[in-house]
Amino acid sequence: MDIINHLLDWTIATMGFLHIEANRKEILFFISGLLIPYSLDAIKAAAIVPIIRSIRTTVIKLIVSRKRISLFEFVDKKLTHAPYCAFNPPIFIDADSSPQFTCKILRKPFLLAPPELDANAPPEAHDRLLSGQFAESHTYELGSDGDSSLEIFNKLIADEEFLATTCLKVRDDFLACKDGFHFNGKMLAVANFQISRTLDELPSIKLELQETDYYSYRVISEAASKIRNQYGLDAMVNGNFNEYLATAFQRYIHLSLGLAIIVHTLQDNRIIITRRSSHAANNAGEAGAYFMSVNEGINTNDIDPNNPLKLNSLHRIVLRSLEEELFGASSGENLLSKINHCAITGAFVYQPNMSIDLALYVSVDCDSTQIRQAYRYARDGGFETSEIIDENRWDKKTGLPRFDEESILSFLSRTVGSKPAYMTWDEGALVTVALSTLVR
Repeated sequence: MDIINHLLDWTIATMGFLHIEANRKEILFFISGLLIPYSLDAIKAAAIVPIIRSIRTTVIKLIVSRKRISLFEFVDKKLTHAPYCAFNPPIFIDADSSPQFTCKILRKPFLLAPPELDANAPPEAHDRLLSGQFAESHTYELGSDGDSSLEIFNKLIADEEFLATTCLKVRDDFLACKDGFHFNGKMLAVANFQISRTLDELPSIKLELQETDYYSYRVISEAASKIRNQYGLDAMVNGNFNEYLATAFQRYIHLSLGLAIIVHTLQDNRIIITRRSSHAANNAGEAGAYFMSVNEGINTNDIDPNNPLKLNSLHRIVLRSLEEELFGASSGENLLSKINHCAITGAFVYQPNMSIDLALYVSVDCDSTQIRQAYRYARDGGFETSEIIDENRWDKKTGLPRFDEESILSFLSRTVGSKPAYMTWDEGALVTVALSTLVR
């Protein structure tokens, strides 16, 4: 019976790797049938090795002949808190302007920080919040409904004590420089996000952004768990980003717009996979998780200096992100000039911090070795990510998975295994890797 149980566990694990649906009883009957010709003495004897090999070969042949699930079926089964939508065909942004992507900046910001906490300066010990009270001059509109930041937050949670406690905790974290908090930088919040189709039936995105700050973002991130679990967000999303936009987007606060980028090296056909840095992920418990090539937030520095109501081109922002986090400004060779294509492949909401992210694919006419060399000079490379993976099981020469749907499915299934995706992956990165295969 121990032998049968070992074979049963092995078969189920193999089926899981090959993405086959089967139940334990069905496999048990199959293995038992294979063992019937053998006596118990034979099974206990040295002949057990070739017997097991014979059974293993038969099982593999049976499994391989069964239909495998697709990449996106696998991803959908494994995701817990990153509902997404795919843009098929993708939105190519190879130039400074794209009619399929438009964005404007609203005049009024969303700020939860106290008046004393300057968005351009580190917090001082005397900065304080009392019982959730904010100066009216520092509470502004979110979107166009006319509510102040505080009023919107109270509508969301209706718990002033919780708000005050959360704000004080974040302030204390800033003062103690906990998890690397040193200053309260300016950011851009997502006030509106619309997905539609052009007359040619191509996907298009319209965004409305507004100024916020890192303090406000941290408060919303701290409150996100209660927002999701006690106030119905998880139940309303149901794994679909389009449904979330249609039914629940305006009921919640999203104080970050991120770019989740997967880089594809054309010369050796690899995708650049990193691991999450402890500097950026300790607070969320994601340090060491598999991660995307680049993850960067769009901020107020990306606003057109000649027009405060307009964002710089998304293409230009992607180039900035690649240079700061992956390519390195001092690497000698200008890898930015080797970019072949840049495309938006989808979007998702990352529920742990309520951020909205655009998933992007970037192809570069170089090999992965050149990326590794440039990464050493990237200004912010060590903050978001800790390393580019180098694992022989994917490829002995490059240490990276190939860029094709079958290889990516194998890579994701083997790194995720039978557990939920968040145990080994940043879920936003998992989504971004899968969406990159939409570019042909």
